[in-house]
Amino acid sequence: MDRRQFLATLALCGAALPLLSLPAVAQAARTPRSLKVCTFNLRIDVAQDGEHRWPHRRDRVAEWVLNTRPDVVGFQEVYPNQRADLEQRLGAVYGSAGRHALVDGSGCSDPVFYRRDRFTLEESRTRWLSDQPDVPGSASYPDLAADDPISEPRVFTWARLRESDGSGRVLNVINSHFDHKSRGGRAQAADQIVREVARLDGPAIFFGDLNSEENSPGVRLLSTEMLNCYRVAHPTGEAEATFHDWNVPGAPDAHIDYIFAPRTSRVKSCQVVLTPGARLSDHFPLVAEIEL
Repeated sequence: MDRRQFLATLALCGAALPLLSLPAVAQAARTPRSLKVCTFNLRIDVAQDGEHRWPHRRDRVAEWVLNTRPDVVGFQEVYPNQRADLEQRLGAVYGSAGRHALVDGSGCSDPVFYRRDRFTLEESRTRWLSDQPDVPGSASYPDLAADDPISEPRVFTWARLRESDGSGRVLNVINSHFDHKSRGGRAQAADQIVREVARLDGPAIFFGDLNSEENSPGVRLLSTEMLNCYRVAHPTGEAEATFHDWNVPGAPDAHIDYIFAPRTSRVKSCQVVLTPGARLSDHFPLVAEIEL
């Protein structure tokens, strides 16, 4: 084979390589993927918590996350100093997305943490739970009763994650913390989330502290549009408490943290992590394994 023939053959082989890889990419995009997902209200850092204050818990929280190794985590009630502690302790393994709720960058945030070895962050946005979602600090919905106001600005964090395996698959993740006082505000927040999920391109996971029991209007709406992972895994019986307020095991009606998955997915498991959850926060973590 002379030099010209060799170069021509090499060029043909190179041109064929992308075509050969396309079926593999397409197959990967169709193959079910398993995800471990966690939602976890960390409890704000306040002096009144004494032995339970954040500086006494932060190393245990980070250790638990690294040992459990969820693919995606939604944290709630995260003050700026807590966010910095998490990023310092988890940053080698997890990236993060999301901003704080108040205009000056203070207050709580509801960040999304994702495994760097599995995902790249393609895009993220923080929006407010209100009828003006792109106005920082907004906290209003129409037709709320005078005695049912929203207590403070609340946000949701959206992150668009792309799989790092070359398949091109994406995952949308939304994390939020609904108002703890306004029943009407929580119902309208759920409606806002449903509309947000509907407009997204690709599958979406929604998780968070909804401050709502299972029979509330907002949770019923979300459970109609998406899979309530805990109820799929535990179709009967009282739901385990996710909020215990440092009084383990917590009241039966305190199941207020949720993970919702696409209706086309398969929920393999969903568990309230009782041990060592009671030592980490006044909420237990909720962990689900989902097959998309």
